[in-house]
Amino acid sequence: MDTTRLNHLLQRHLDGELSLEERDELQSLLLSKPEARRAYWRQARTHAALRLLGEQAWGQRDSIRQRKALSWQVRRVAWAAAAAVLIAGLLLIWMRQSPNTGMALMMETQGARWESSTLPTEPGTVLGAGRLRLAEGLARLRFALGADVTLEGPAELELIGAQVCRLHRGSLVAHVPEQARGFSVLTPSATLIDHGTDFGISTDEIGYANVQVIQGEVELRHANGTPSLRLMTQEMAAITPEKLLPAMSLEAEPRRPSRTGESAGFMSEITTRTGLGAAAYVSEPRTEQNQSGTLLLLKHCAESGYGRKVLLRFDLAGLPDAASISQAKLTFSLAPSGYGYASHGDDARIVVYA
Repeated sequence: MDTTRLNHLLQRHLDGELSLEERDELQSLLLSKPEARRAYWRQARTHAALRLLGEQAWGQRDSIRQRKALSWQVRRVAWAAAAAVLIAGLLLIWMRQSPNTGMALMMETQGARWESSTLPTEPGTVLGAGRLRLAEGLARLRFALGADVTLEGPAELELIGAQVCRLHRGSLVAHVPEQARGFSVLTPSATLIDHGTDFGISTDEIGYANVQVIQGEVELRHANGTPSLRLMTQEMAAITPEKLLPAMSLEAEPRRPSRTGESAGFMSEITTRTGLGAAAYVSEPRTEQNQSGTLLLLKHCAESGYGRKVLLRFDLAGLPDAASISQAKLTFSLAPSGYGYASHGDDARIVVYA
């Protein structure tokens, strides 16, 4: 634990100067580190004592009426310090409760629609053991030791402990700070063990999965007991129910292992619902193994051969006076493809041709 950083956060808290991001950081430290809670206790007492001494010294130089008013201020400071100590004590009690309590905190959601989950889904609620079923949208959780996990719907995540969860299906992106090293994600066919990193993982119920390491290092262990696989920054690997596939560069096209009996065919053009409107994607030659007959796949890649562009055509003939249009809004709906992560994507560049 970085004691210098902790002391900085505590001082800003006691001075009432914490930003929202710093408040979340301090809260995470207090929840996960006993030494952080002890430091909080010591600094709160010291802060209150110094304020008390300062107020008393000032009161000796003032009138009786001012000293009475000051006495009220001193009592208020003492009460504030006591409240701060009480909060720290409550955090300690919360962390010492049963293992099924306080595994994670629901931080925020974006466009979330939930299915029948066994856990509360309101932002700010404490989550114990149970399942979250996200039909669509995004949900960000912070585990007790500091791991931040963004779940991308549709997905089903089971909370097992303060350092372990099971992704039954869907995708998540995780940021794991140093104090949460060892955070683990279980899938139907493998286990991902973090070694201090940012990573993404997607899986289905059968056990086909993809792992991408954005920064740091992760370890993959297959359920069949074969030797584990280490992935480093900008590497990825595919998982099948039978084995781990070799690591490859993240700049290449993420591989989704073909399932038995799955057709490799795809539609090169998808007609829209209005008149002569149409939509299609143009892809470079090295994308032949990853196509979709229902999705428009968009990708910009530093390595040549994997790029995709989406072309859209709109038939305006049905409008009363198409020439009078002054504004238009184009809305894209994200859908899971099994290749990338909506919460960790770059912006798309849109060009209007006509």
